[in-house]
Parts: sequence; C-alpha cells; structure tokens
Amino acid sequence: MFEMNAENMKKCSKCGVEKPSGDFYKSGSGKLLSSCKVCMKSRNRKYYEANSDKVKITRKKYLEDNPDKVKITKNKYYKSKGKATRRKYYRNNRDKFKAIQKKYYEANLNKIKERSKKYYIANSDKIKERLKKYYIANSDKIKERRKISYTDKLE
Repeated sequence: MFEMNAENMKKCSKCGVEKPSGDFYKSGSGKLLSSCKVCMKSRNRKYYEANSDKVKITRKKYLEDNPDKVKITKNKYYKSKGKATRRKYYRNNRDKFKAIQKKYYEANLNKIKERSKKYYIANSDKIKERLKKYYIANSDKIKERRKISYTDKLE
C-alpha cells in the first residue's frame, strides 16, 4: 500500500501546507510546480474574474489559429471519457433535453412524419417481420394488455 513519507510530500509555496505530491500539477519538463492544485485553481479563478474579456479573446484566437490541435485534443478527450460524461450530463439535465426535443418535434412535425412515411414504405417488409417476431415472443403480454384494455372500455 502507498505510504506517506518525505519523498512523497511537498510544501506549497502559497498556502504553506505540506501535501502529497499528487496534489501538485507537473510542469512541461515533468517537475512539480511550487503551488498546489487548490492554490493554482484559486489563482486562475481570480485572474479570470479580473480579466475575463482578455481571456475570452485569447481563447477565441487560439481556437481559430489552431483548429487541428483543438480537434485532436477534443477527440482524445471524448475517446477517454466523453461517452460517460455526456451520459451523466444528459441524466442531470433530462428536463432541458426533453424541452429541446419537444420544441424540435413541434417545429418539424411535417418533416418527421414525411421521413417516417418514406421509411415505412421502403422497409415495410422488414417492419412487418420484426412485429411478427415480437408478437410471437410476447404473445402472452399482448393478450393480457388487450384484456385489460377491453375491460377498461366496458366500465
């Protein structure tokens, strides 16, 4: 197991607290920076708040000047944790996505119906075969549902 010793510890130059080396970012050469991650984040946040316009302009310029680098970085990110991150974001913002989907559906109802109609015409044999297989596999459930539906109509 991992033991804490003097080799794994470093003192932050900003807050003065001795922390494990994992709490420090590494420089390009692989050496640990003098400030811990918490202090660095705090410093960066303060800088952004004081210079948000300048930071936005710099970021925008970088994105425009280096589209290939940005694309590679994004692809690397999404391959490593993108799918799980998107799934988690969707779960946490489900209502927002449902509203967007509903708005799109209402705005494009005719287009969606036309596309569905074309698909059905082009794939009617496939659809019928799939429904037939489903009915055979789930006939008991379907019959039960029909009984419930029929008794509800009688009442």
